[in-house]
Amino acid sequence: MGVKSIVVNMPSKKPQVSLRLEESEYEELKEWAEAEFRTPAALSAIIIKKTLAQRRVSTKTNSDHPVPDATAILKLLAGGNRPSDGELLEVAQKTGIREEELIQLRDRLFPNGNHQKKGKAANGV
Repeated sequence: MGVKSIVVNMPSKKPQVSLRLEESEYEELKEWAEAEFRTPAALSAIIIKKTLAQRRVSTKTNSDHPVPDATAILKLLAGGNRPSDGELLEVAQKTGIREEELIQLRDRLFPNGNHQKKGKAANGV
């Protein structure tokens, strides 16, 4: 079995990472990426970002920055504040709710990254 190489090309001025995989691992990654309409390099970047976020959560010991819980996220949503992807990932890990579902909920409440004006929300809630 040969070894495949993936170069994660980031926009200019960002560091690059070179990754070598076994042929079978590359084919599996390629199939996964195609299923999500991504390139293997783009999927690799997402996997790395999520893994780093999980690592930050698991190694977080600073009491000045507590990890948000589901109640905190609901309060942010109700108050018109848009939670970050990192905050949603932390809640997903603690509650077992799929991160994608939390992101979809947030994005329905805050289309285009904007928070809602006072009054009736755009989604009728």
